[in-house]
Amino acid sequence: MAEEHKTDYHAGLVAALKTKYDDHYDFMETIKEMILGEKPPRLDAVVLKKDPEQHLADEIGCFFLEHNVFEFKGYGDGISINDVYKIEGYAPFYMTIDRKVNEITLEAVTITVLQYRFPRDILKKLETKGCTVKQRGEGMRTAQQYSH
Repeated sequence: MAEEHKTDYHAGLVAALKTKYDDHYDFMETIKEMILGEKPPRLDAVVLKKDPEQHLADEIGCFFLEHNVFEFKGYGDGISINDVYKIEGYAPFYMTIDRKVNEITLEAVTITVLQYRFPRDILKKLETKGCTVKQRGEGMRTAQQYSH
């Protein structure tokens, strides 16, 4: 289809939202096609496990599935709940961008956040949000939100 013949459905959506909530716009705003950040999203690292039957015994590799997404916080970098939300959002984005529907399943992905110091505050916050946090080794904790 030629570029000039494409229908701008997003403009129609924004117009419909504005019409629907017109009398509430003193405390609301609608943004069309919002750009999320100044830089393109990047994953710090992805480890692909080519053979799912192979198992690693080390403290991180023992969790590896087929797709393993990493976020690294270096010395002096703090970690906040926003960092956790970001990596939780990037993983599904990684799973879906330029792929067939369900080509990568949720059950095939892990998320790992590495930090130079023990993230006590974040683990407590994750527990209050319903995650199960377990000690897996010296300095190692896992937080699991979904049961498989």
